[in-house]
Amino acid sequence: KPLEAMAMGKCVLASRVGGLTEMISDGETGLTFEPENDEDLAKKLNLLINNKDLRKSLGQTAVEFVKKERNWDTLCKRYFDVYTL
Repeated sequence: KPLEAMAMGKCVLASRVGGLTEMISDGETGLTFEPENDEDLAKKLNLLINNKDLRKSLGQTAVEFVKKERNWDTLCKRYFDVYTL
């Protein structure tokens, strides 16, 4: 779901776990917070709530990332290369 939100230019805030960090580069394509850390989550939420320009910038960078790195041509080539080794 984060990838779909990113493709729509939405700012994404996610826990710093697993595959989420492969898509969301903290401070570039979204924001991440320390898992199970309420204070870090609240800090990042407040940052986004109070900074419209940051939300817009993160959303724009996220769209560019999705268009460049997560489009079908790029993904299919990666899989093709993996499966033809």
